[in-house]
Amino acid sequence: MGREAGAGIGVRVEPARRLAYARITKAQVAHPQIIAAFEAVEAWIGERGLSYDGPCREVYFADWDAAGPEDAVCDVAFPVR
Repeated sequence: MGREAGAGIGVRVEPARRLAYARITKAQVAHPQIIAAFEAVEAWIGERGLSYDGPCREVYFADWDAAGPEDAVCDVAFPVR
């Protein structure tokens, strides 16, 4: 409130990175289900002796409104090295 629409919104280009990720469905995006995806990726990273290389993220790639509960819509991703 008190801010113009679009204020504080910008575009940035990030460098290519190596990502460890889990692809999840629309049903799995809801909290607390999404926590399991974060924990699974963190465990996978640890099991392989990898290191975090930046903040984790959720990458949404599907048409949310058209997606059904079992459709893949998001990657839970961690940059690693």
